[in-house]
Amino acid sequence: MGPFEQWLKIKRGMLQCMEKSARNRVHRLCTEFTSTTCLPCVGSTYTDQPNGLLSCLYCTVCDFGQGLKVKMARRWTSDTVCEPLEGFYCTDDYRDKCIFALQHTQCNPGEYIKQEGWCAFSQQLI
Repeated sequence: MGPFEQWLKIKRGMLQCMEKSARNRVHRLCTEFTSTTCLPCVGSTYTDQPNGLLSCLYCTVCDFGQGLKVKMARRWTSDTVCEPLEGFYCTDDYRDKCIFALQHTQCNPGEYIKQEGWCAFSQQLI
């Protein structure tokens, strides 16, 4: 088997893992004598779509120290989704997921949150 034929065989094997389901990864690439084998993701890993990855993706950790809590727990086919803790607001997101949050400023009596994290005086008509 020549290099091009071997390359095609590897690509076909990766496609087979892709076709099985989103939660699989390539375990062992094919050789001249064996087929590609696939395994599901385990532990704190996932894949969110059919792929030809050699390893699964690590799940996001919602870090309390970064002002985050779990909004939606990880599944085999989706990553953990984090949201700000009560009294916090998201300052940094990636793919519509909050990855860092800051605590709102504590407003004094007569103030309100005008913009995330900032207080402003109430304007009352007398």
